[in-house]
Amino acid sequence: MTAPHERLTRRWTEQGIRLAPGAPLERIERVEHELGLNMPADFKEYFLHVDGSWGHVEIDDPLGFSFWPLAQLKTVEAIVEEHRLEGQLHVEGYVVFADYLQWCWAYAICLDPANADYGQIAHVGTLRPKTVARDFASFVDCYLSDCQDLYQIHTE
Repeated sequence: MTAPHERLTRRWTEQGIRLAPGAPLERIERVEHELGLNMPADFKEYFLHVDGSWGHVEIDDPLGFSFWPLAQLKTVEAIVEEHRLEGQLHVEGYVVFADYLQWCWAYAICLDPANADYGQIAHVGTLRPKTVARDFASFVDCYLSDCQDLYQIHTE
């Protein structure tokens, strides 16, 4: 099967989306160290080949998704604190890497190997986080097929 980063770049190239070149391994490892977390292999491979949309996180695909560049990654806890999002649940070990419709909600990946959810992707920024994919490759498959799991959120 084709790697997730290859499937994404193929789609984005077909859509005319400019892609930022991949990040050097040393930069990825520095971000992991700063976050105190470790990326699963396929997520790290993605950043080695493409660093989100060109130049800025607010460049969306035609469906309204933004995949953030490495420099924009933040833990859910940091975002909750930074924006004073009272009432938002903390999702420990999760890092936001993409959003939908300029932050109607976001997608975060668990990068804490000690967490049983390691590698899983969840909705965040809604009343209750919800797992949408078991790993980055599954998330990419869901994104490319525009599956409804990406849009169904908990509202209670």
